[in-house]
Amino acid sequence: MTIRGKDFYLDGKPWLPKGIKVEAFNRPLGNYESDALQKLAREARAYWGASEMDAIRNVFGGRIIRFAVSQPGLDPQSPIYSPAYRDELLKVFKQARDA
Repeated sequence: MTIRGKDFYLDGKPWLPKGIKVEAFNRPLGNYESDALQKLAREARAYWGASEMDAIRNVFGGRIIRFAVSQPGLDPQSPIYSPAYRDELLKVFKQARDA
């Protein structure tokens, strides 16, 4: 994939990226939020996996995944920074790339 100006190319041919935004990992798990928000975060994560990536590709025709992530959750200067969250994201990104 290359970009020239505002245009995308795949294998030298004009290409329109199509994909999905994943919200399942948009916050670290922790005790700084209400129990209800933490429950929602855990439920969203439970849907993620091989079948989700397969559906993105085969049902929706997507080749791109955009993950919504927490910047404060990844910032060591933030009170909600979480090394476990960082590691979780790295694992998820690797799974997506491998798929």
